[in-house]
Amino acid sequence: MDAKKDPLEELQNRLGLHLKSIGAFVPSSNPEVNNELVINELYARGYFFYESGKYLEATDFFKVLTQMSAQNPVYWIGLGACLQMQKKYNEALLAYTTALIHDTTDPTTFFHAANCCFALNHVAEGLVAVETAENIAREKPEYKGMLPQLALLKKTWSNEEKKENNPKTSVSEKPVA
Repeated sequence: MDAKKDPLEELQNRLGLHLKSIGAFVPSSNPEVNNELVINELYARGYFFYESGKYLEATDFFKVLTQMSAQNPVYWIGLGACLQMQKKYNEALLAYTTALIHDTTDPTTFFHAANCCFALNHVAEGLVAVETAENIAREKPEYKGMLPQLALLKKTWSNEEKKENNPKTSVSEKPVA
């Protein structure tokens, strides 16, 4: 029987070379500056891997970032996006929810959470997230461009919910007169 590996140790092993290359293990006379530089570099690398379609690698970086700065919603959104691209919708939804604990003013987080809900067939919850995103986007000019996409998403999934709540009787189920 193989002993179960510590997930944190596995993560450190996978990221070890990257962390060493950016000086994450080099003490600085000003740890706060060193920490900020490391965080910026980790984010840049995580974002690079995400943009390159290397979602597993990007996930590793965003996991470290969420541990280093758990209150920063940007890192949770990055983690959620990576997990969503890997079709790990439950985990992605948890990451987006954590981001929303720290910032409820960005409709894009609600939008991405809604898509995870829909992928999991949690239609009612997804529609609530879409409506919340719409409400925020209407109030913020920089997000008004999202409104047509949100309206389409809402219409599509509202129709889906109606089908689920009002199943039509199939031909074979119709009573014979």
